[in-house]
Amino acid sequence: HVDRAADDGAVHVFVEMPQAELLRTVKQVLTLREKAGGYAAAPLGVHPVLEREGLGGAFAQGLRSIVLEHGGASRVTRMTFFRRTNSRQGQWVFGIFDAKSGAFAESPIATTTATTQTLVAGIAPSGEGLAGRVENPTSSPDDMTLLLDTVKATAAPQEDFAKAVRAAERVENPRFHSPDTMDCVSCHTSTAALRVSAQNSAGADAYRTSGGKIPGYAAPAVPSLENVHALSYLGSELGINQRTANESHSVTVAVNALLAKP
Repeated sequence: HVDRAADDGAVHVFVEMPQAELLRTVKQVLTLREKAGGYAAAPLGVHPVLEREGLGGAFAQGLRSIVLEHGGASRVTRMTFFRRTNSRQGQWVFGIFDAKSGAFAESPIATTTATTQTLVAGIAPSGEGLAGRVENPTSSPDDMTLLLDTVKATAAPQEDFAKAVRAAERVENPRFHSPDTMDCVSCHTSTAALRVSAQNSAGADAYRTSGGKIPGYAAPAVPSLENVHALSYLGSELGINQRTANESHSVTVAVNALLAKP
């Protein structure tokens, strides 16, 4: 299906596989990385080898083969999407399709009763800050929606503001939430909400490594509701958020622990 009213969008594909096969897959990727000469540690961003060799390089071709070997269509359990509609105000529509009886059907978004959510990215009166609103918002106790409107967030009672900040930090923290416990809009906007409306708050519920650090990532110069990509591109502008960096670190720690077992 082609949505001719969409200006931009992305699809996330969820694949299930046995743990033993997952570890074999990881080892294949690690071997491929070493053949390519490896790379220095860096904040989450474009893969250094892909950036160095390009999509036509040996690493990219090998990675594609590994993905196709282990991630066939029969293993796809869920597909999520979002698209930016061609409208006067920026609008992002989110939705979920789950595999059911050999086909894909729309599913309710976690913490809502709806199969779609819409983020309307308005223009702040001052031209700075956020001015977003959500159709079919979350019903979770960790509701950070207040922070999507900087004017309202600034004017809110301190208790309400602090509660929204804590909620956003928990949304970004995979130790508290997963795609099964939090709605799409919250996960895709929590970074902009915290960076803009809460001025980079990092409280007790923010995700940290065992060394107390917050994982780094290649952040957009100015976080906004115009680019809500979690790990992809809006045109040529890279979009990565803190939630993705946190998840990547958490998964790396877990997989490394499994690989270390005899």
